[in-house]
Amino acid sequence: METLDIACRDTQVIVMNRAVYGRMQKGRCVQSDLGTGCETNVLSLMDGWCSGRNRCQVAVPNRELYTASQCSDEFANYLEVEFDCLQGTVDWKAEVRIITVCILN
Repeated sequence: METLDIACRDTQVIVMNRAVYGRMQKGRCVQSDLGTGCETNVLSLMDGWCSGRNRCQVAVPNRELYTASQCSDEFANYLEVEFDCLQGTVDWKAEVRIITVCILN
């Protein structure tokens, strides 16, 4: 098991842009083309876990990613994410997360 560890500066928040779980290409967890080309969009999971926070840690694999995956479990799956650290704040009101991000030109 590994841990994805994303951290931004103190005045920044994480904004997830892309997150897929599966066997997208040969390399990281697969050394041959056999069994590659399967991926599941898990952006909504990663967005809920990480976006708006200053730091995020996700154990890989975990039950939620495994359940969301549409890939065969015969081969190792891996998580691939793209994110930005943007200047901003988070406000929690009635358990609704409001993310305020400052766009700098």
